[in-house]
Parts: sequence; C-alpha cells; structure tokens
Amino acid sequence: MMQHPSTFEYQTPIMEWGKALEYCLNDESFLKEMMGDLLRETRETVLTSEKALELNRQDWPAIIHSVAHSLKGACDALMCFELYRSASSLANKTKVANPTSPNDYFESKAMVAQLKVAMFHFDEFCRRTPGVST
Repeated sequence: MMQHPSTFEYQTPIMEWGKALEYCLNDESFLKEMMGDLLRETRETVLTSEKALELNRQDWPAIIHSVAHSLKGACDALMCFELYRSASSLANKTKVANPTSPNDYFESKAMVAQLKVAMFHFDEFCRRTPGVST
C-alpha cells in the first residue's frame, strides 16, 4: 500500500490517505481518479459560488447551498477533511441565509474564500500525488 508523499502539515489534515484508499477498495488508480474528479468538482463549486455572489440574485443562497452540499458529500467519501469542513460550513450557512441580508452575504463570501484556500491546498496535495490528473 502506497504512503502519500506529501509532507505538508496543515491545521486540518487535507486527506486521510489510508481510509480513502480503503473506501476505494485499495485500488490506488481508482482513488487517484476520484481525487482528480473531486478537484474538478471543487473548482466548479468555487466558480459557481463566486458567480452567484457576484450576480447577487435572490437565489444566490440556494445555488451555493446546492453545490456546497454536493461537494460536502464527495469530500466526506474521500476523507478530505479541510475541504469537507469548508464545504459543510458554507452549505450550512447558505441553507439559512437571507438573500437580502448584507451580513449573510459577506459571511457567505468569506466562506467561499475559505473554500478556495482549501481547494488550493487540495490542488497542491493532488499535484504531489503521482498519477492524479489535475
């Protein structure tokens, strides 16, 4: 079983490699494929969320909640804790956000920025993992 080559230390682990590998039935190539898919989904979630906030339509909370909730599930399956925490916070916030509240808007915007940081960490993690398509 391969050990992940990353030596980065983050406050929240980026990924629990061993448990994610178990989830993928110890198939490293499948895990690496799933990691690439998760990275692409995360990028799409960030872009969709930023666009929804930029347009500031009445449905921005619902749009962001939908993509963040979906991402949260994918992160949980692959034991990607930092992404999971960020996506979960964003999904929970936007589930109850008032689209006309400046406070909810700016809190959600900050959470999208936090998700983007987690995405960059995961991207770097994937780039240090041979065989992951980024």
